[in-house]
Amino acid sequence: MTLRHMRIFLEVCNNSCNATKAAEAQHMTQPAVSLAIKELEQYYGTILFDRIGRRLQLTEAGMRLLEYAKRICASFDDMEQQLRGWDTAGVLRVGASITIGSLFLPACVKRFQQRPAKTDIKVLVTSSDQLERRILSNDLDIAFIEGIPHAPVLTARPYMVDRLAVVCAGDYGFSAGETLSRVSLRSGSIRKVSGGSASIITNGCPCALSGGQERNR
Repeated sequence: MTLRHMRIFLEVCNNSCNATKAAEAQHMTQPAVSLAIKELEQYYGTILFDRIGRRLQLTEAGMRLLEYAKRICASFDDMEQQLRGWDTAGVLRVGASITIGSLFLPACVKRFQQRPAKTDIKVLVTSSDQLERRILSNDLDIAFIEGIPHAPVLTARPYMVDRLAVVCAGDYGFSAGETLSRVSLRSGSIRKVSGGSASIITNGCPCALSGGQERNR
């Protein structure tokens, strides 16, 4: 039994059980439509239409098959629409750390959605550790974090340069407008640095994560 048989059967039902009109709609001959209906009846071992003169009328079995045929064809059409061109119009699952997700990601998503190819974007904003776990479990396609990942199987690439400002007492020893290295920051007495900012000071710039066997910095 094939999808073609289901479509022909549906067409007959949608045309008031008229095989001739169904044949015209399907660009087929009327005998070909009748043969498809006969093959359906032989396959399921039941009568789908009562022949009343030159008219056809659905039997109870035919009405039950009609319910299934509608769902089968609708599911197939939905699958075709969703999967054709999946690489250009699928679903992109993106994760971001809290700072990036609130400050930078919205503008990036807006620009991405202006592309001709329509891709649904699902965004998760959470901690970097959680994002790494989601990447490893294949719950995310890519994640943006403020630092270097811990899992060696992840591919990490720098995606932007960020600036951090130092707030300190006037007599601390830093000059106004001075550019500080990570070495000088690590050697100083910093009140509190946590999360991605601490990782940037220690390791480097923010990274984009994806699954892979290579780790780039």
